[in-house]
Order: sequence, then C-alpha cells, then structure tokens
Amino acid sequence: MVDELFDNPKRWRHGIQLHTDTHGRQSLAKTLEDAFADIKDVLQTNKVRVIDAMTYASDATAIAAWVASNAVATSGIAVSRNTTQYVEGTSSVLFTTGTSTYTADVTVTKTLSPDSTTYLEDGDSKGFGQNWAPYNYLGFPYYAGEAHDAADVDIILTDADGNTATYSFPAVTTNYVTVYNYLDVAFSDFTESGAFNWERVKYIAFMFDDGMGTSETLTVDQIAIYKFSNGHGPAHGNLIKGMLTEASVARGMLAKFDPTYGVLHGYKSANAADEEVVGIFCSDGDAGDTCFIQISGMALVEVGESPASWEVCDGLAAGNNSGYTVVNAAATMADAFASYVCPIAGSVAQYSLAWIRIGNPGGTPSA
Repeated sequence: MVDELFDNPKRWRHGIQLHTDTHGRQSLAKTLEDAFADIKDVLQTNKVRVIDAMTYASDATAIAAWVASNAVATSGIAVSRNTTQYVEGTSSVLFTTGTSTYTADVTVTKTLSPDSTTYLEDGDSKGFGQNWAPYNYLGFPYYAGEAHDAADVDIILTDADGNTATYSFPAVTTNYVTVYNYLDVAFSDFTESGAFNWERVKYIAFMFDDGMGTSETLTVDQIAIYKFSNGHGPAHGNLIKGMLTEASVARGMLAKFDPTYGVLHGYKSANAADEEVVGIFCSDGDAGDTCFIQISGMALVEVGESPASWEVCDGLAAGNNSGYTVVNAAATMADAFASYVCPIAGSVAQYSLAWIRIGNPGGTPSA
C-alpha cells in the first residue's frame, strides 16, 4: 500500500528523490523524515488540517479576517456571518455582492499564518506562510443563494513570492440552488503561475468576477486541506488498495467487487440491486491502475432522494449519477453497502448532503 505514496512526485512532494531545501541543498535525513510521515498518514487513514473554521464571534471579526478589495458599497463584496446556514460550529461566512454592476473583479483575502507548534510541517516554511506540501486536497461546504456560472468565482492561492495557484469554482446549477454542497479540489487541478511553492502558501482568496449578478450570495463553511479524498471531502475510515478493471474511474465513484477477476473496479451506473458495492474510490485511474478505496467509516455524500422519512441506521444501497448518490434500501438492509446517519445543517430535502456510514453487509443472509 505504501508504494502509491511515491507514484506521483509532483503531488507526493517527497517521493524517492532527496528533499531540496530553499538553498538547493539535498538532505537524506529530511527525505526519510517526510517519507515516514507519509507512511504514518496512510496507517492512520488521513492527514487533515483546518485552515479556517469560518466561525467568528461577530461580523467585525469576519471582516477583519477576510479582507475585501472593494468592500460592499455598490460594486464590492460584503462580508458577514451566516448564523442560519452552517455545517460546523455556530455560523459560517457569507459573501454578498454589491447592488450595482461590477466594473472589475473583486476579492476577499485571508492571510495564512504559520503554526509550527500545532503543524510541524510549518517549520519548513521558515515563517513564510503555511506548508501545504504534505497534503493533496482542499475542500469546504458551500451554500449558493443563486445559480452561478463556472467562472463566476475563483479560488486563488498566493505563495510568499507572489506566485499564484487558481481554481475556477464549478457551476452551481438549478438543482443545487440554496442547497449545501461540498467542494473537493485536488491541488493538481489548480492552475499554477510561476514556480508556485506549496511549502509557503501565504494567502487564500475568493475572487468574484464581473459576471456575477447583484446582491448574490455565497456562504462558505469550514475550509480544510487533507491528504486523502473520497471525492466528497476527507476520507474518514479504512483505506485499502484495489486494481481497476475499468477506464476513467474518478474519486467519489462507488467501488464494486468484480467476481470475475477478484479485484475492485469503478462503478459508474449503480442501481439498488447491486450488492457488490463495497466503498468509495479515493483516487483517479484507468484499467490496470491501483487505487485507494474507503471501505469503512464516515462519508459526507449527496443523497439522491429526500431523506425526510429516513431514520438513523436505515440501509443505503447504490444509486446512479455516476456513483455519487445513494438511495434508501429501507430497514431490511437488503442490497445495502452503507447506513444513514444524519443530514448536515442547512440541507433541504432534495439533493441534500448527509453523513453515511460505509461498511454494512449487503444482501440478506441465506438460510
């Protein structure tokens, strides 16, 4: 299982190569230290760091943390607390566009302070921001008040040297308006300008472009970075490796046991009659690749039907929508691969996010 840690030297920064410090010197001791830290993360399932809990005591403290380039008035961005829609704590942060048409892009920016006492990796940043190199994904719950186009909002990271890494926020379609979703982004999906240094991340910003409408809102809750993703956020549970017998598998798809080959493969059009679903993919890949799969533990996923009548421990079977949804298998547990735990705050009935527990036995035992 450890070999996958070194498959991608760009994302698994340490790889099998010697670690190079800021002066170009190579250190075998540092390379071994980082490699063993990677192995420890696999054995302990995941490495997660909260960048901002997005829970502030007042609007003023939220405004002080997320500084707007053009604060509200007409064409700027207003920053405030959202005490109605939130997932963690008692509030989230609400960004609201101005009341007139934009004349230029506007941003809200948070300065990232190093904390080498809590996060030892920040010692490598030498005080110039936070060291994100041991991680691979950025994610957070979000709540859109209106439908947004794909390029309306960008996430922009800036390192201590002024280089940037940018990711365009996905489109928010009519099915998801006023519903909490979870944005899960691989660092490799960011577009980097210059030699972006993931060991010295200094700022994180949201940029709202001039395609946004007036008085539109976007609520963002707890922002975290993490090493392993199940496509819906941090993988919380046991991970194993499986070989793919199917092309174009993406993290977040359901993993199904293939009795023909005795291996695991991606499942793209799940239905409730499939008892072979065993978990969720935590890597992308094609036929012949090996991939991490979360086979137990908690997962925050989108459920494809109203959970209003669901009860805790109801069985959940595979759904459709490329394996990203689950459907209720009733209390019999027939065909179930997971069980329902609870919805998240701010959800509504259709297409809402819910916590599920993976690892329930599927099917009904024979006599």
